[in-house]
Amino acid sequence: MAAASQTRKVLGDAGEAAQQAWSQAGGVVEDVVEAGLRATKSVLQQIKERPLVVALVGFALGYLASLWIHKEGGEDRQ
Repeated sequence: MAAASQTRKVLGDAGEAAQQAWSQAGGVVEDVVEAGLRATKSVLQQIKERPLVVALVGFALGYLASLWIHKEGGEDRQ
């Protein structure tokens, strides 16, 4: 009977630890989602304030990406 009692106690403790871990994970997820929403709002605000700069940066990044892609494809691979 002592072994069964000890097993129940260990299982109970493990269950409590799992509940605490689940609760903490939920809090972390909420924090990450909130940070993502804040970042999205910030980016959207910057786009509204400076649409020309955003367009120029996008063009520059696309141009650099095309140079990189064409350079990789044009090399002789031996």
